[in-house]
Amino acid sequence: SYDALIDSLLAGRFYASFGPEIRSLWVEDSKIYIKTSPAAAISFSTEGRRHGAVHAPEGESVCEATFEILPDDGYVRISVLDAKGCRADTQAYFIEDICKNQF
Repeated sequence: SYDALIDSLLAGRFYASFGPEIRSLWVEDSKIYIKTSPAAAISFSTEGRRHGAVHAPEGESVCEATFEILPDDGYVRISVLDAKGCRADTQAYFIEDICKNQF
């Protein structure tokens, strides 16, 4: 519904996509976990220019990844790239908001 969409946008529960789906995303024990539709790669980047990725083997796909969060990362953003080159990006998640009392 319109109200649910606006509430999600205002609360920061959204991502942008040209195809791949982000099916779940959560933080636990200073790690960020993501589950997606089949993808060629799932990557993360931080304010501190730290980055990493999980790549699917040739001809296969990956549907989940886990990335460690460090106290000085500032924020973390995750991107999902599918086999067709289409991409989904999360918003920037600020470490101080998602890792309260974890460091």
